[in-house]
Amino acid sequence: MGKIELRKGATRCVFLLRGVAVKIPMFCSWESFLNGLLADLQERKFWREMKHPMLARVLYGDPMGLCVVMERADETFSDIGVPANDRRVLNFFFARCAKACLPVDRHFSNIGRFGNKLKLIDYGD
Repeated sequence: MGKIELRKGATRCVFLLRGVAVKIPMFCSWESFLNGLLADLQERKFWREMKHPMLARVLYGDPMGLCVVMERADETFSDIGVPANDRRVLNFFFARCAKACLPVDRHFSNIGRFGNKLKLIDYGD
């Protein structure tokens, strides 16, 4: 069995397993829990409606927002200490997302690398 990593966002916990990222709402307060549910529901909805190649695939989305299972990126980026060349590439990616009318929150940590492609890995608000 592989190692499980835990990451925490603003409103959700993310369990990183072999090929997937499992996102569940955090229960620090009712407000954060409800915002986490909303983020899960948004990712599920955007993926179902758009299936855009610049969005990480949602493999399963609970209809009530209790859980989203997405494809896992090979590598993610940090908002701090990104080299200038990477910054230019990531900013260009954000511009392409905006042009495609994709929901984008301009944080480098919302982008993942899948092989030689970049995709949004967090597009729930």
